[in-house]
Amino acid sequence: AHLGVFGPSSRTVVAAATGLDDAPLAALAPMSHLAAEVEGAAVIVARSDELTVDGWDLWLPAGHADRLRARLTAAGAVPASADAWEVAR
Repeated sequence: AHLGVFGPSSRTVVAAATGLDDAPLAALAPMSHLAAEVEGAAVIVARSDELTVDGWDLWLPAGHADRLRARLTAAGAVPASADAWEVAR
């Protein structure tokens, strides 16, 4: 599964939801990635430069996507549709 988190507070949200420290995330160059484990699932966290704001792409096994989505929302992410992403792009 693929989840995207974009916006000015996206790094803080991703750090809180994945348990990754903020400093390594801040140091990542665009299109670079880190590995994390969230609730037993392997998650690849990549810095994205697709929009004009800070952004992150997260890839994980499909069966764990709902739990990570809930963690992202609890950390402050606001769910949006693929159509909203297309408009922002």
